[in-house]
Amino acid sequence: MGLLGVQMCYFCISNKVEIAKVRISKQSTKRKLVFVAKSDKNFNILIMKRADLILFNEDLMRKLRKAGIRPDDYKYADLYRDYRRLMETDSSRKVIILSLAQRYGYTDRQVYNIIKHLEKKID
Repeated sequence: MGLLGVQMCYFCISNKVEIAKVRISKQSTKRKLVFVAKSDKNFNILIMKRADLILFNEDLMRKLRKAGIRPDDYKYADLYRDYRRLMETDSSRKVIILSLAQRYGYTDRQVYNIIKHLEKKID
């Protein structure tokens, strides 16, 4: 199995094993998340399973859960980034919330709750 279309998004596990997104064959356009084990002259590729990704990130996931961060909170990153950027302007918070609600398809109350959740301090 050759390494075709390797993206430059490696996550170092050790000096010999990495995680990468690769296209496994010439016919495939879809990239898969794999473990890439490097030896001196060749690569061994193991297709990653969900359990592998969970086990690899178990400690991080435990810390996120303890901090009250939900698995779906990543969906609000763009909304929160826009909120912070707009707060640096002279616009009122209410106007910002209403514009974000319209842009992202939420109600203004949902946007308030999302921002409140993301701005909670971690104990």
